[in-house]
Amino acid sequence: MVKDQTSLKFSKYLLEEAHELQQAIQKNDQKAIEEELGDCLWILAFMINLGEEQNRYTLESVLDKIEKKILHRHQYTLGGNKAKDPDEAMRYYQQYKEEEKNMKR
Repeated sequence: MVKDQTSLKFSKYLLEEAHELQQAIQKNDQKAIEEELGDCLWILAFMINLGEEQNRYTLESVLDKIEKKILHRHQYTLGGNKAKDPDEAMRYYQQYKEEEKNMKR
């Protein structure tokens, strides 16, 4: 791996690819969506590998965090608090997301 590669440097490429993905989605261009998803995934994989090489995080730690976040934020479908309708689901989601912010402070 090239020594001067950093997540910060690659973040601009991720934003560019995410923007291209958004454009493909808006055009409903399935081939372009597939291509841009691959580009985004490659950059994410590269950034995770970079983090592993720098002993900052691992693929396993990243996946563990997202699993916990999904399970927490989506209790209205995956847990005991079943939402009655989409509006209630969004209220639950916002509530759980706010709880996460407060726990980080």
